[in-house]
Amino acid sequence: MDELFTPQIQTSGDNLFRMGTVGSVYTSGTKGVTVKFDGESSASSKRFKCNTSVSFAANDRVLCCKVGGTWVVLCKVGDPT
Repeated sequence: MDELFTPQIQTSGDNLFRMGTVGSVYTSGTKGVTVKFDGESSASSKRFKCNTSVSFAANDRVLCCKVGGTWVVLCKVGDPT
């Protein structure tokens, strides 16, 4: 019975969340942002969907979540320094 109340969010060994830095913001056409994920040398060429209630800008630190095989930019995250 307990298994009914235990959500199974992650089904593989992949990380569900990643941190990154916004590369570019696109507000017309194919809207979204490019992201340089932590540990990678350059920003992605793919435009990722993002939370439209947040105004993103280049160099913002962001938290991304894996949804349906791609990444969605959820929110800005403050710099820890």
